[in-house]
Amino acid sequence: MQIVYCETCGHRISEAEITQGGAVKLGENRFACVKCAPKPADAAVLPQSGKLPTQKAPTVGLAPATAPATVSARSHRLPTASERAQRGAERRSPEASEKKPAVLIAAGAGALLLVGVLAFALTGGSNTPASKSDPKTTSAGKSSTPPTPVASPAETKTLTKTVSADPREDPKPPPPPETPAQAPDIRSEVATARLAEAKEYARTKPDDPWTYEDKLKELASTYRSTPAGAEATKLLADLKVPPRPAPPAPPEMTGSGAWTPIFDGKSLDRINLGGAGGWKLENGALEHVPTERNSAQVRGTIDDGEFKIRFECKGESYGTFVFRQGPGQGYTVLLGRNLQSAVEGHVNELVVLCNGEQVTATLNGKALTVENKGTPKSGHIQFNTKAAEFRVLSIETRKLAPK
Repeated sequence: MQIVYCETCGHRISEAEITQGGAVKLGENRFACVKCAPKPADAAVLPQSGKLPTQKAPTVGLAPATAPATVSARSHRLPTASERAQRGAERRSPEASEKKPAVLIAAGAGALLLVGVLAFALTGGSNTPASKSDPKTTSAGKSSTPPTPVASPAETKTLTKTVSADPREDPKPPPPPETPAQAPDIRSEVATARLAEAKEYARTKPDDPWTYEDKLKELASTYRSTPAGAEATKLLADLKVPPRPAPPAPPEMTGSGAWTPIFDGKSLDRINLGGAGGWKLENGALEHVPTERNSAQVRGTIDDGEFKIRFECKGESYGTFVFRQGPGQGYTVLLGRNLQSAVEGHVNELVVLCNGEQVTATLNGKALTVENKGTPKSGHIQFNTKAAEFRVLSIETRKLAPK
């Protein structure tokens, strides 16, 4: 069954009207009802292109309009009286007039139902009344105010818990944060305590202003950014101290008693070679290996006392004996080229006396210069040489006694 509509007025044209001449075919799938069909007089003045001079019905969608069909005067025929009566009866039929409103009513009811379901889903079934709005309308009658956002169920519950209609039920505001107590200045406290100690020392020992001066200098240098440091600096500027007296010389001492061997030419128990070699025990002596430059050292430390070392050498150009040796410090006796002729061809005897900061040395009874780095109170005995031959025969020690 073919269903077509009038191209001009949109009236439905039945298949009977098409077959019985109640409609005019304008082209492929294009028809006009009897009312809108061109008159015979109009057909005479139709342009050669065959296009109707009537207004086209609006097209739906984006489909391109079909090309107008050509028509001739022979294809137009006026409907008979019976055909016009049948067409008028169809237009006045209640079935045709009620069919479209029923469809529109059903579609509108479905749309309203869908909108209600969506609104219920968004509000989560909350009974909170919607806020009334008074949107301003534009000239076209449409609202220019955006719709009010609807709070989610979680936000609605939070708002209900936080805000109460009764002001007595509102939670109290949190108390203001307490101002933290100022941390104590430990540095200033220590400086103050040391300044008090220095003042107490000056009060109890007025005959020793030099120690008091040293305490103030340490305060001014270490704690100069503190009030106590500033006060120490001021005290130093006003302090008048006489020249510091020279320390009293230690009593003159000498070795006394029997000698105790440290190395006797038979055992290396008290000799430390450092694991690098350079020395060997041979023929009752500690002999140096000329190709090595490793030092030998006595195990343990020595402090005050008298020490005697017996040795032989040949081709001596540089040799050292260091007493109270430590990292970067010690008392050194140097054997240089100037002593080469004095030490070759016989047994030599080096005697070193350590008495506090006074360290003296003699070689075969003649005094030698002792060079010191620092003033160590104790340390090792260490020796090395560049001689072609060097043999240590013995190392001995004894205690000191006043002369």
